[in-house]
Amino acid sequence: MPTITLNRPARKNAVDHEVAARLVSASDQLDADPELSVGVLTGAGGVCQSPTSQPASDSQEQ
Repeated sequence: MPTITLNRPARKNAVDHEVAARLVSASDQLDADPELSVGVLTGAGGVCQSPTSQPASDSQEQ
């Protein structure tokens, strides 16, 4: 079973534009293989967040 691991623990595996483009490319490659029906997406360190995620207290400050 193919596995894609996000390994940017210093950035909490944030998905920025570059990572998103790589995920789309990997997904397209997997989708092109008729032998595959499932894959796994995981993150090193157990955290994955948006690059713009902020604690609630920070998002209300201006």
